[in-house]
Amino acid sequence: MHVRVSIAAALCALASKSDAGPSRRAMNGSLPIVDLGYQIQRASDLNETGMFYNFSNIRYAAPPVGELRFAALQEPEYNATINDGLDGRICPQASPFWINTAETFLAQYILSGGANITPPVDPINLAYRVISLCSARGSMREVLEPTTALTSGYTEKLIESFSPKTVSNIISLFLDVLVPEDIFNRANDTSGGAPVLVWICGGGYTQCSKDGSGDTAGIIARSRTGTNGVVFVELNYHLGAFGWSSGPSLQANGSANAGLLDQRLTLDWVQKYISKFGGDPNRVTVTGESAGGGSIMHHITAYGGLKGPIPFQQAILQSPGFLPVTSNFQESILQTFLQLAGVSTIEEARQLPTETLINANLQQVGQSLYGQFTYNPVVDGDFVPALPGELLQRGQFDNSLKILTAHNTDEGFVFSNPAPSVLNGNQAYTNQLQREALLISELIFTCNNFYLAKAFNNQTYGYLFSTPPGIHAEDVPYTFFNGIISPAPLTGAASAPAAIALQEYITIFAETGNPNGDGLPDFPINGSGAALQAINVNVDESLNITQQIDPAANSRCNWWQQAL
Repeated sequence: MHVRVSIAAALCALASKSDAGPSRRAMNGSLPIVDLGYQIQRASDLNETGMFYNFSNIRYAAPPVGELRFAALQEPEYNATINDGLDGRICPQASPFWINTAETFLAQYILSGGANITPPVDPINLAYRVISLCSARGSMREVLEPTTALTSGYTEKLIESFSPKTVSNIISLFLDVLVPEDIFNRANDTSGGAPVLVWICGGGYTQCSKDGSGDTAGIIARSRTGTNGVVFVELNYHLGAFGWSSGPSLQANGSANAGLLDQRLTLDWVQKYISKFGGDPNRVTVTGESAGGGSIMHHITAYGGLKGPIPFQQAILQSPGFLPVTSNFQESILQTFLQLAGVSTIEEARQLPTETLINANLQQVGQSLYGQFTYNPVVDGDFVPALPGELLQRGQFDNSLKILTAHNTDEGFVFSNPAPSVLNGNQAYTNQLQREALLISELIFTCNNFYLAKAFNNQTYGYLFSTPPGIHAEDVPYTFFNGIISPAPLTGAASAPAAIALQEYITIFAETGNPNGDGLPDFPINGSGAALQAINVNVDESLNITQQIDPAANSRCNWWQQAL
């Protein structure tokens, strides 16, 4: 549930800087091609600074149109046309209205040192007001501009989160392969391929794109420190109603958790084709943050472990997040979506224009309760036979993996409704805001790390990202650090030493299954003491890495795991 908080535009700029920073060459005649059997893919460009090819926008599934909407995907059909991947593709996006309030409030709260700040506007009431008015008036701006309670810039943010993003259409199920030139040139070498790092983006299961988390140049360069490096794969998957609709009426004629099935098809694609790019299908590490990490947790427990090994060997789960719910819970959500689309059945929805479905998804996600995104993986009796925590406790998962987990100091604050009331301080909080933040942190994020550690007999690794302010998703720009230091919190990586250390831990683990490496502070195994590597910085911005007990190793998480 990855939310880009505070100055969202700055994070977007950071995420897209790969197009402006390194020297790139895109002369199609001189770029290599790969025959995938079903299509021929030409590299989109060569990053001449990092010397890696970007094979962008590779189709991994047949277009999800008609009867394939809200259903499991099929493999792509043969296409003799050479694809150069130069047309950008993202899946339809949607953003809850409350995020705009959270951005404003969070920045004020942190800069004020935790003072009581009143939010600029009630996001839920505003959402309903906007939707009802827009049904009668054609312009979003006409509705928002007269609202005097809105702060400067708020109108633009709400228009952006309510309006369709720049999407080609729903047919956006593509992946990118970024591979160092020397690794690619050895693709047919019998000496074996390079380790593979697959990134699954996060964003509340309603908003993210394969290349929107940051510039991959930095982490690819870090992986080549003393070694040949990794092959990096990033993917799109269905979001919102398109990827996470479920419920008995859908499952009678469709597939729940279609987003998970998208991801699984991509992971199967990696097993089948990555050797053509110089990668080793037997050395695949899947990594993702928030919804990406939560998705990986569902892959680890897929089918209750009954269908053999999963298509990767290692996993790095950063703040794995999801709201633990069943498919029946989602039936009412599905019916609301159908109502907003103007139909009564999923069969009728499949026949609607794409724009109609996108608008229904935007409206529904926009009205999400504070801290929520409406859509989420659910128990479906098939791919997800029970909640992952329950399956891990029962031993119903692939236990052959090597695992690195992670969470941040304060995961829940971003998702907590800013309406604090003073409490007596006898617990680990002094006001209602802190209480709600702790509840959300444990239920949705941090307890998942504890479940995984216990399931793998504490033979896992884990880090706690404590670099201030330590909120949810803060470690993402550090993961994709490419030398640009942010002068303000929440706008990017503020500490180069912390970013470099984190990237080295990630890439060394991807290469060896152990995050320890030369010149790095020792990274302990979780063990019976629930040890975590705490990544922090000192006042002078120097690196401060220590070990501490995982705060999620507590009786509350044990209780949540029972799913009572």
